[in-house]
Amino acid sequence: ADKIAYLGRDIEDALAAGFITRSDVPDPIARVLGTTNGEIINALVIDLIEQSALQGEMGYSTEKYELLTRLQQFNYDRIYRHPRLMEYERYCMRIVRELHAYLCESYSRYTQGEAQTRSEVERAFFQYLDDLDACYARLDTSGPQRVTDYIAGMTDNYCLASFERITLPQPISFPL
Repeated sequence: ADKIAYLGRDIEDALAAGFITRSDVPDPIARVLGTTNGEIINALVIDLIEQSALQGEMGYSTEKYELLTRLQQFNYDRIYRHPRLMEYERYCMRIVRELHAYLCESYSRYTQGEAQTRSEVERAFFQYLDDLDACYARLDTSGPQRVTDYIAGMTDNYCLASFERITLPQPISFPL
């Protein structure tokens, strides 16, 4: 289901970003599966339902499976490894590393009983830790793993906003 959902969506996102054009999608894929998210989902879901009913187990027809595999390879070659995305990935990795280091240091202070928080980011993180304390205690999970889990659950926008909050100074308000 995840593959069906993201392959076509990623084609449409790449079209919107100018990474590819519709004519770049290889002919057999475009002709049989389509070039829009809706067309690709429709073709793959119908095939999955029909073939699963015929075979008595979940699966695609050989043709659709081969095209799905080719579409996935096309996406890797032309979208996921696109130079602009590779550059963006380097920035994202830096953001995640900085946020991880910040929250690991915060976790260390948190476990030492330091009640004062420096930021809204810490308050949200500490609330997360409090909410999952019983689960983490049962699993004997390390602090860095807890931080990793927290960051992994963030949306892209929340991660960026959190990074912004810990790296950019808050404006100083002066009385009029």
